Amino acid sequence: LNLSNNRTISNHTVSKLTMLTSLDIVNNNRISVDELINLKHLNLSFNRNIVDEQIVKLTNLQTLYLTNNDKITDNGISSLVNLTYLDLSYNILITNNGISGLSN
Repeated sequence: LNLSNNRTISNHTVSKLTMLTSLDIVNNNRISVDELINLKHLNLSFNRNIVDEQIVKLTNLQTLYLTNNDKITDNGISSLVNLTYLDLSYNILITNNGISGLSN
């Protein structure tokens, strides 16, 4: 499902999509995805209000794009052990410690 650049979508609507496995929500400032635990692909690029707590429970993720999300830290990605692709471009709070525990 691609909801990119759709600033009218509400958290209430997105939170009901619990069986969703792929979601692109690039450039949506007020989206929360923490209840979408079945996601395998997630693109949250350019969502500057995304914080660690919103992605830490998404342990089924295999692909994650977090380009230009300046509130994500090492704590947000350290539990995502099933990742096979991770884009952290322009995230100044991520360090080597955050990605060193990811084995894939």
